[in-house]
Amino acid sequence: MTGNLPQRKRAEAREAASAAPGAGAPGARLCSAILGFCNDPLSQENWQAVCLALLRREGVLPLAFPKDEEECLKQFTFNGARVTFGNIEFLRERFGQILGGIAEGGRFTPRDIELLNAVLAQARGMRFRLDRVLSPRRDEEDTVFLRPLTFDLEFLLHFAVSRFLSGLEPQRLKKCPNCTRLFLLDAMHRKRFCTDSCRTTFHNRVRVETGRQALYMRRRREAIRKKSQPSNLDPPPDS
Repeated sequence: MTGNLPQRKRAEAREAASAAPGAGAPGARLCSAILGFCNDPLSQENWQAVCLALLRREGVLPLAFPKDEEECLKQFTFNGARVTFGNIEFLRERFGQILGGIAEGGRFTPRDIELLNAVLAQARGMRFRLDRVLSPRRDEEDTVFLRPLTFDLEFLLHFAVSRFLSGLEPQRLKKCPNCTRLFLLDAMHRKRFCTDSCRTTFHNRVRVETGRQALYMRRRREAIRKKSQPSNLDPPPDS
């Protein structure tokens, strides 16, 4: 029963879930860890934590994985080489291009699928195992997830993106015309922008660039000027 699980493991599960990109943020329900990874530039200070949080949240690593990011990443390699910030930033940009193309076209392209398959095919003889996920809440049942048994971080990130795409309706993946962030459409809504703020900013910029804002302001100033002028029908003021 979940009520008998160690408190320490439950706390670790909660911390890992809250550390995932986009967790707890407005609209997080419509932005997966994969999209958060592609949307937000990495830095030398946060790339290790971001990678491990992504793999935890996407079910590639268990939530109770050791929390020391630097020590954890020493176990991983990147296609046989040492994992570096440059490796991860290169992959982040590649994933952003793949998902951005799907968002703009509304469909999967053979080229994108082959690119992912080429990396997945390198892991011949790949083994998996089912691991139990500890529920962070007492009133929820534990679940299991399929975890690859490898420490090749390049493969693990491709595996996470492939799992994300395998259950995705491509028409739901969109790119915001204002900030270019990727987001998922709610099944009940059809919108072009990731937030109301982006929608307002975009339309304001269009009005300025097309001259509609200047025309509006000229007409408004003219209306105010005419309103402030005395009418010819008004009686002259008493002397």
